[in-house]
Amino acid sequence: MKIFDTVPFFVRLYEPSLAFLHNYQRAFSNTFKSYRKYHCKNTIEQKEFALSEYAIDHIERVHKEIIPIIERSARAYEEQYSLVFPISVQLIVGVYGSNAYAEREVVPNITFALEQLPADEESLSIIVAHELGHVAHHMLTDQLGCDWGEMMWQDPRISAFQEGAAMYFSKQIVSGLPDFKYFSFDAQKEDGYQKALTLLPGIARAFLKDLQQQSSTQMVREWFSIRGGEQFEIPRLGYVIGEQFVATEIERLGEERALTLWTEPNFLQYMNSWLEEVCENEFKNRS
Repeated sequence: MKIFDTVPFFVRLYEPSLAFLHNYQRAFSNTFKSYRKYHCKNTIEQKEFALSEYAIDHIERVHKEIIPIIERSARAYEEQYSLVFPISVQLIVGVYGSNAYAEREVVPNITFALEQLPADEESLSIIVAHELGHVAHHMLTDQLGCDWGEMMWQDPRISAFQEGAAMYFSKQIVSGLPDFKYFSFDAQKEDGYQKALTLLPGIARAFLKDLQQQSSTQMVREWFSIRGGEQFEIPRLGYVIGEQFVATEIERLGEERALTLWTEPNFLQYMNSWLEEVCENEFKNRS
């Protein structure tokens, strides 16, 4: 694992101007290619907003904390799962898009945008373990054999499964915290997480309905974006669906089998059946 760190360049040369942001992103154009395409609007308006919000002292605190956390988390994955990550971990200062993401690759590189991350050790540890969890999930799947060319990457059920697996891994690496923190490190979101569990049958029904009526792009915004969640006023409910599905299947099948279910040719139908069972539980509870 290599850490590719663009943050010292940003902090050392920072000027609150559009010209500086342009030059910074151009200096690391390969690093920012995916960020601009999938994870941020990167418009003039967004850049101007970022310039008004940047707190250099906060970025420096996050930078100081995150590198040892990444190294410690990688060692934990090696100890618990015998995985050595052959990846690049990229540290950037973005313009208030995604705070962290795994690339769209079989064994994905990961990126952290430090302006969007919390500075405390606990929260950073969860986020880092989650992103490395995506890498671990892909590597373990690949070891058992997977025809990645057949993977339906754009399907929201695949996205939910990926996020559920990453949440599961983060609980193994950073253990002993309340469940809601793996969904959102913000303590103010605890009520939202508990509400989501209570409303899970209705959430599952709405997810199934959207699979029939909405595009994958629309579903990504509603179910996986921090800016989504209009239906239940709770963002990223796709993560909760994935978390609950993975937990159910690990209890039923064991860790290895459950985490590689997505290699099965009928996986999407299998997950539909689980969602339908969750919906039925609402009516059982009413009777």
